[in-house]
Amino acid sequence: MGILLAFEKKHQQLLHRHAPTFIRHVLEAFRKQKISASQAAGQLGLSRSRIYVLLTGYLRARSNKQEHLWRPGGSGGNHAKAWPAPVVALLIKRLACRPACPYSFAASEALRLHAFKLDRAQVRRWALEQGLAHPVPAKRVLAPVRRWQRSQIGELWQLDASPHR
Repeated sequence: MGILLAFEKKHQQLLHRHAPTFIRHVLEAFRKQKISASQAAGQLGLSRSRIYVLLTGYLRARSNKQEHLWRPGGSGGNHAKAWPAPVVALLIKRLACRPACPYSFAASEALRLHAFKLDRAQVRRWALEQGLAHPVPAKRVLAPVRRWQRSQIGELWQLDASPHR
C-alpha cells in the first residue's frame, strides 16, 4: 500500500505526466484559440486556472524568443522545512504527559525555548498524525425536554415525586 501511494505521488507533477513539447503544443494551440481553456485543461489534466498560470509563463518565454526552451515549473507541494529534533522532542514530552498540555501551550513553549514559531493548529495536526492527540471528550447526555418545551399547548408531564420505592 505504501509503495503504491509513493508511486502515485511521484508522478503527480505535470512534467512527469507529459513531455514539455506536448505541453508547449497544447499551450500554443490555446494561444491561437484553436482549443478552449477547458479543452487544454482536459488534455493536460489540470484545472483551468493552472492553464492560465502556465500560459503566462509560456508567453513570457515567447516574448523573449525562448519558447522552445520553456518548461513548466513544479506546481505546489510541501515546501515546509522539517521541524528541528529538539522541537519534536519537546512536543512529544508536552503532549504525551497526562493530562496533556494544550496545543497552544506546546506551540508557545517551542517558540520560547527553541525560537521555532508554530501555530496551535500545526501542533494539533502533527499530534493527530503522531497519535498524540488529546482524547475526544465523551458526548454529553442531553437533558430531557422541559415541561415548557412540550410540543402541544397545555401538555403536561406526570411526575411521581413520592419518596417510596
